[in-house]
Amino acid sequence: MKSNLRTAWQRSSFDHTTSGRTFGFTWALLTTIVLVDVVWLVYGEWQIQWQSLLNRAMFIAACFLPLVFGSCRRSRMIRALCEAYAVATAFSTAAMIFSYLVASTAHPLTDSFLAAADLSLGFHWGGYYQWFTSHPDYAHLAGILYDCTIWGQLVVMAFLALSDRRERLVELVELLASTLVVAIIVSYLAPTTGAAKYYWGQYHADISPWTQFELLRSGTLRTIDVSHMQGLISMPSMHTVIGALLCWSVRKTRVFVPLVVLNMMMLSATPVYGGHHAIDLVAGALMSVVAVTFRRRMTIVDDSASSVGPRITIDV
Repeated sequence: MKSNLRTAWQRSSFDHTTSGRTFGFTWALLTTIVLVDVVWLVYGEWQIQWQSLLNRAMFIAACFLPLVFGSCRRSRMIRALCEAYAVATAFSTAAMIFSYLVASTAHPLTDSFLAAADLSLGFHWGGYYQWFTSHPDYAHLAGILYDCTIWGQLVVMAFLALSDRRERLVELVELLASTLVVAIIVSYLAPTTGAAKYYWGQYHADISPWTQFELLRSGTLRTIDVSHMQGLISMPSMHTVIGALLCWSVRKTRVFVPLVVLNMMMLSATPVYGGHHAIDLVAGALMSVVAVTFRRRMTIVDDSASSVGPRITIDV
């Protein structure tokens, strides 16, 4: 499967007719995740709340509505934005379903190990929680930024598309999709309930955003409603990954510095509002660096291969 995905990326992520990258790799990866979801749902005897899934499908289709108008259809920037919104929404939906299926495997939790890792870094979650909540104005603002992460993705995608930075837009969508899959696989191998729950007996943080985690692990929850899904990936922190990738995508532009400042505030809320161990954030940052490095190397290899013309041999 790994080699097939690499081949799909090399063949479909470059549009030789328009000299620009396409979303082919992300669509191919989406197809793979959907197939895994379908097989797992059927053989695991899961139930899907079909109305919620239909509503999501209608929203994805609506992403292409602007292309009904000729002026929008002729604009490569609008076309790129519509496709980016559609594939990103479809992928996040399929990936969320995948994360629920993975959570149901109920592998042993790793919170005690992560908590020990935090302490070795000199970070005590309880102390940070008390400091953070003792500054309500800042906590409220940082919490808003944390909750608006999805809107941040949409705004950055719009900025890249409408400023005709198509290759960066494609790069961002590919990185967000691939890192999300890796994060889900990590959560399968080393699941964690999160620091907020781990320390709940001492600090009584709000754990209501993750009530479905134990229900999935116990087998009580067997129906998936995509309109009421919760973020169950704690290790690594996807908010950290998203924040880093958004900043990377707007490098050397006028919005880079403001976006970095906003994301730093958002990340300060992540241990509390996301219930994360500090090591989750470290892992998310490292994942971002590795993903960007790997993706750029793949791009260089692909571009080099594309620049080599066909060889002509003459038999004498």
